[in-house]
Amino acid sequence: VTILYDLRWNERFRSRQHDQRRQILRIANALSDKNRLKILQLIAADDYKYNGKRVAAYTSLSTSVVSRHIKQLREAGLIEEHSPDNRNVLYRLNYDTVASFSDEIMVYIKEL
Repeated sequence: VTILYDLRWNERFRSRQHDQRRQILRIANALSDKNRLKILQLIAADDYKYNGKRVAAYTSLSTSVVSRHIKQLREAGLIEEHSPDNRNVLYRLNYDTVASFSDEIMVYIKEL
């Protein structure tokens, strides 16, 4: 019996698994803060209604703090940006990322 082993496949698998782990950790980290969860709730309530200043007003956080939180949420893929007039940036929840998060965790855990 001969067993063929493709090293390239193994490297691709490890690379994909590493990317999955980084994305899962990025999302989990973004969801670990109560202020970011508040921001997500606010944005999810009305798509493309909130910009950074409006989020700051509703959450009682400074605009710079909101900006940092929004950056983390955006980098995790949890929110999307839209600029209708090239001045104001409005946010919307990325429903696909939220919906697939638990599935991605399960796939990652099963592949360990």
